[in-house]
Amino acid sequence: MDTYTFQGWLTAGAAGSGKTIMTSKVIELLEDSNAWHLAYYYFSFQNKDSQSLRNLKCTLLVQILKRLSLPHPENADVFFIPRAFRDLYDAHFPSKTPPMEELDALLINVIGLSEETFLVIDALDECDSLLIREEIITFLASLLEKVETKLHIFITSRLEVDIEMKISQLSIPTNSVALLATYVDSDTHNHLQALVTEQDSFAAWSAPLKERVIQHLVRNADGVFRWADLQIQELRGKTREIDVNRALKRLPRDLGETYRRILQRIDRDNYRLEAMAVLRWLACATRPLNLAEIAELAVFDVEESDEANILPSSSEFKVSCVYQNRFSSASDVLNILSGLVTSTEPIGKDSRFEYDIVSFSHFSVKEYLQSTQVSPSSFRLIPRDCHWFILRCSFAYMSAYD
Repeated sequence: MDTYTFQGWLTAGAAGSGKTIMTSKVIELLEDSNAWHLAYYYFSFQNKDSQSLRNLKCTLLVQILKRLSLPHPENADVFFIPRAFRDLYDAHFPSKTPPMEELDALLINVIGLSEETFLVIDALDECDSLLIREEIITFLASLLEKVETKLHIFITSRLEVDIEMKISQLSIPTNSVALLATYVDSDTHNHLQALVTEQDSFAAWSAPLKERVIQHLVRNADGVFRWADLQIQELRGKTREIDVNRALKRLPRDLGETYRRILQRIDRDNYRLEAMAVLRWLACATRPLNLAEIAELAVFDVEESDEANILPSSSEFKVSCVYQNRFSSASDVLNILSGLVTSTEPIGKDSRFEYDIVSFSHFSVKEYLQSTQVSPSSFRLIPRDCHWFILRCSFAYMSAYD
């Protein structure tokens, strides 16, 4: 990255290897250098709207236009924008939905107005549709072929077969770089060092113990940043060195085993029904769910015997609302599902998002829960059953107000 000589660059890494963190660092590096224009886009398995070629084009276009717009010398509220964009706007107002071909032509035009442009695309593999993935790669390749000024495109993804094959078929020069463990180790070390230094949970640890734990986790992470982060979270609050040493001897070998232990803990603490309600709703939600909504799912009660033997699609599967089952604090649900879900501050001022947004903490969590390897198997998320469960919960909730 030091020379910025790449034209098309795919960086591939395993689940949890820190690709998105690396993407953020690349963006930060490029933003610190004001000599060129930059636009970036994050695909997300949790946001279906992000998995759209039109959204990708529009987002990149808006960012590039903002960087090209010039303020009026006498009026700070007025900006000069490229003529090509103004012409497209005038041609399609008020529909605001120009054809894809015209968006392509406009992007090529405005990118060409800059001497050098960087496009950064994160997590292409989190786009569910193989067809859309192919269309995205074809579109980005066409930009590299048609833009006459310097254009660089940086993509991160797991090395899925369809993505690797499509990129290998391109006629333009590209570089594929595997995100090997040795590349990730320094970032993992720095992350762990910051946590044990800054957080009060590790204040009782001596300096030698902190360094020994960090070295042990980095050595066993095998390049999986997320694995190391989950293990240090599990060690938080252990004040005795002997307890830390015991935990280090029983570390899970990979992300799958880590998630299995989390589910076993939830099962052991008798929170399986509450956890399954949250996980099922998150798996099928068509919009972000906030913390208050997630916490309210605790009111849905299913008889243990029914849950164990009857699928949600069966007419014998009964869900009832028991409002006394609400948690005293909405954040309790985050503690129960720690490691599987996370909360983030809402973006914008939408009244629905007065509370933090709750989502799966990582793409690998949802993948594991939907796989046949999930253990205990009762936590497996089968899409059909999830939709039936949500339907029955919705009817139960509405019936409670009759």
